[in-house]
Amino acid sequence: MTTNGIDIVEQLRGRMKFFQVGDPVRRDMQTACEEINDLRIRKMLDQAIIEEAEKRLDGVTGDGLSRVPSLSVVNAASVGAWLDAEGIKLMPWQRKRLGLGPAS
Repeated sequence: MTTNGIDIVEQLRGRMKFFQVGDPVRRDMQTACEEINDLRIRKMLDQAIIEEAEKRLDGVTGDGLSRVPSLSVVNAASVGAWLDAEGIKLMPWQRKRLGLGPAS
């Protein structure tokens, strides 16, 4: 039988009502419920980060460790395009140094 964090927390909360408020066992159960919820949330956030990273790497071809984009993918033009897309304005001398031309 598989149980998840929600089932365990529900069972603990159901048993907590048999202990008086302030009872050390009840406090321990409440602490356990909070910790289980925190772990569940952390696991969901970690999974979301992993999924987002996989989406970003989907377009990269290669084998083994080459799933990381090569340096040829990142150049001044791609950086400039990303900065423009993000709404980040560069100073004229910064655009010139990157070889991007005048600000658009």
